[in-house]
Amino acid sequence: MILRITLKDPDGVYEAVREQTRAEIKEKKLVSPMEIREYTDRRDTEIYAICNIWFQYGESITVEINTDTKTIRVVPADE
Repeated sequence: MILRITLKDPDGVYEAVREQTRAEIKEKKLVSPMEIREYTDRRDTEIYAICNIWFQYGESITVEINTDTKTIRVVPADE
């Protein structure tokens, strides 16, 4: 049996991306406000583009659980 579940978290992707880019800023020791702004804008955009393969509207993700094979897959947003 295939069980399809859609999970929704309006802030989940935004917060995760923001947390990751801020951690990268600390790691790279970026200091000037302009440098930080340029980096976060570029990096956030890159990560959102990747996430949008699976997340619809940046907040909903659908998974399919196959109870026969005991596997799970993330359903692409356009499927």
